[in-house]
Amino acid sequence: MNSRKIFASKEIVPSIIEDLHHVDEDNKHAVYEIEGETWHYFESDSMYVEGKIPVLFKTPKPSAKELMTMALESPYNDEAYGACLLLKRVGTK
Repeated sequence: MNSRKIFASKEIVPSIIEDLHHVDEDNKHAVYEIEGETWHYFESDSMYVEGKIPVLFKTPKPSAKELMTMALESPYNDEAYGACLLLKRVGTK
């Protein structure tokens, strides 16, 4: 794909998933592959946006430090938002 590690957008994620190979799924997330890369998909609730937000992230999952850097410095709004959503999940587990 490209150098991005996270996508979090109702507009972008569905179009990306169309090009990925579905590998596995359970009731909370799905796993996809393309060109030797593994991507995980989940939907996150948000108090700021109506409905669930689709999040797609590349493995290995970024560390908390990497997520904080992405949240603060990413030039892509959806990547920064997705980093925040992943940080939220880390904090609740």
